[in-house]
Amino acid sequence: TTPAAAVRCPQCGAPVTEEISRFGPTACTALRRCTSCREPFEHMKEL
Repeated sequence: TTPAAAVRCPQCGAPVTEEISRFGPTACTALRRCTSCREPFEHMKEL
């Protein structure tokens, strides 16, 4: 899993996000939420 500090929010660009679910709609995505704007988003997992 990518460290939270390395995943920027795609909505506001904030540098800190949190993982809310290890798996999104597909196995290659995770659900994350921005700690600034609180917007949830899908993040592609790295291998």
